[in-house]
Amino acid sequence: MGICSKNRSCGGRCKRGGYSNRQQHAGKVWFDDVKIVKGNTARTVIVSESNYYPFGLKHKGYNNVINGVENNYKTYQGQELHKELGLDAHEFKFRFYYSDIGRFWSIDPLADGYVYNSPYNFAENSVIANYELEGLEAKLAIYGDGSGTNYTSSDRNAFHARASSLEKNNGYNAEKVNNGQALISALKTATADEGSVQSAVIFAHGSGAGLFLDPGAGFYANKSTNPNSATVSDIAQGVKDGSIVFEDNATIVFGSCHACGAGASPPLAKKITEETGVTTIGATGFVEPEIKNGKETGKLTTTGTFTKTEKVFDISFTDGNGKVLETKTVKNMSEAINAALSSDKKVIHMKTINSRIVQTDLGDTIDPSKL
Repeated sequence: MGICSKNRSCGGRCKRGGYSNRQQHAGKVWFDDVKIVKGNTARTVIVSESNYYPFGLKHKGYNNVINGVENNYKTYQGQELHKELGLDAHEFKFRFYYSDIGRFWSIDPLADGYVYNSPYNFAENSVIANYELEGLEAKLAIYGDGSGTNYTSSDRNAFHARASSLEKNNGYNAEKVNNGQALISALKTATADEGSVQSAVIFAHGSGAGLFLDPGAGFYANKSTNPNSATVSDIAQGVKDGSIVFEDNATIVFGSCHACGAGASPPLAKKITEETGVTTIGATGFVEPEIKNGKETGKLTTTGTFTKTEKVFDISFTDGNGKVLETKTVKNMSEAINAALSSDKKVIHMKTINSRIVQTDLGDTIDPSKL
């Protein structure tokens, strides 16, 4: 049975063994003598029984293969178990995990982004609320390749070159899109392949109303009737059903004009943050590459300002009597939990007071690879 909640690790979806529990937000999960009983039909087959301690160590003495394969090594969280030399190590994509001690053997390759955690921790030490990812989340460099009068061959080549530079030098995956549905597909594929999306940088023509790709088939802030187009609501729906998962600290950077400017109210970048909670960075003016000595530097400049849009949550910590001990502003559940754990107060309960949008002026020049 898979248990998960919508936070950093799995976005509220997990499908393991045919049984799942889906929550829209983190909460308490309680079990009291749970039993799965075989029905009175020959079609019901119990393949095997596996019971684990919280960090993945298998119970001994009563876990037995019934009709399954004896050497089924795809076990805890669907990862392969290596029993050589009696190590019982689970092979995740980038690291080996040792369930006896609840730790990985090697440092998290993303440790710099989570300095509040041990680089060896498993599922942020919250194994009921969290589902461990493979170790590296997707970073996408999406470039527009539209047709019609929106794009010249020079435009296509320039957008492609910028995405390819991020792929070559910064570990991004370059993805070509020619319509809104292709953009949605890129996010879903990245989620399916890597578990979640850490960062997306988008190079395309656009305005506050959306990204211009094939004529009438772009990615828009609001409604569109073209079947090949997509809107912010399509991303929001993907986040809701788990087909698109963003990391808690994920960022979408728009290398397009006016993504946080004129064209729609709210403009494209801000609307994405409002509907999904993902941090966005977009310009209020026209966007061009920074050029020095006749070459692009990798940075982007704007005639306006680059605006960072974030969704934050005001939370209160209370004691056992409901007395408010302190309040904090956080960006996600992981920050809230760590704030509670690091508090010098005796925190018993945590409650969200409200959510709000915060915008920050980043100036007229940004480096997408560092955001």
